[in-house]
Amino acid sequence: MKITTNCLLLAALLGLFALAAHADAKYHVTLTQAAKIGAQELKPGEYHLVLDESKVLLIHLPSGESVEVPATIQNAGQKYAHTSIHMQRAEGENQIVGIQLGGTRTRISFR
Repeated sequence: MKITTNCLLLAALLGLFALAAHADAKYHVTLTQAAKIGAQELKPGEYHLVLDESKVLLIHLPSGESVEVPATIQNAGQKYAHTSIHMQRAEGENQIVGIQLGGTRTRISFR
């Protein structure tokens, strides 16, 4: 009986650690002005980014609205010191073409 209880406790702890590790896959970025990723419009404000293999989910924290966009996620040779958002001006609008995540080697390129 004691072994079964210990096994259940160990399984619960491992589950909590797995959830904590998964939560680390979320990143924060802040847009100071409206921008687009492809055809998707993003409002200014803070966003959670959740990375997947071929897409990124952006969750606008003030409103809770989310946008899922196709992306290419790459690893650089060294860590980025700061998070930076790379934009281009296209047809009078800001177009996000990439994000480098500070403290990681991760670069996100949008198609």
